Amino acid sequence: MAWKRLSWWQRFRTERAYNKLRATPLGKDLEDLTVRIFHTESKLRFWDEESKAQHIGAFYEKVFSLLNQDNAHVKFREELASAVIAYAQLQVLCLKPEEKADLFYADAKYVSGELFRHIRACCAHNEDMGKLLWEVPDMSDEDLVAVANTRSLVWMYQAYGWNLVRSAFHERVVPGKDWFNPFVLSMMIFAEDRYRADVGLPSLFAADDFGAIEHSTFMNLVVNCAEHPLYEWEKNYRKKHAESV
Repeated sequence: MAWKRLSWWQRFRTERAYNKLRATPLGKDLEDLTVRIFHTESKLRFWDEESKAQHIGAFYEKVFSLLNQDNAHVKFREELASAVIAYAQLQVLCLKPEEKADLFYADAKYVSGELFRHIRACCAHNEDMGKLLWEVPDMSDEDLVAVANTRSLVWMYQAYGWNLVRSAFHERVVPGKDWFNPFVLSMMIFAEDRYRADVGLPSLFAADDFGAIEHSTFMNLVVNCAEHPLYEWEKNYRKKHAESV
């Protein structure tokens, strides 16, 4: 990895975190994810090496630091939830139908893949994108979509990276019923519904359907460290998550 132009202290801390994690099974999984996101599969592979190193190093340092803190599991769940929410809020802004067709939520009826057509109006309701549009008010809609896409990939890296960190806390994965992807989808559904309400677009839910609010509560189960958030969500609402998306 390239660490040029980082301060000597940043470089030391980042290299230490990276090298210690790299020697563990978790580190190997994180390295595989890093290669896929920053070097082979996503648009982030076109970034300059310095930018890649800064984002990768910052994440590794955050993971290494968290694993050595008291009450680490609670803080870990909070970090995972924050990353998923940030990713979801950007992903629904840039997602297009042809992209959605290739993803695990291809059949989700409450994620439209159409908000990119309204991205300028939606930017006012996303802190990150709203600040960008304030700084560059004449940015084209096409460029706004491209920026949202790039920033969503950065958050996707962190979200899926934190998901890998679950192994450090020995969280049990129930085959075929893991909660991470349902959580991501619930946050996307809630984010789309909020944007639609904020900019005056019709909700994808019926007027008497509180599904968006129900999906928003998935976050509470995650940050409150429910052992199986998906089980708790389905038990609470007496419905299958897969049939509610």
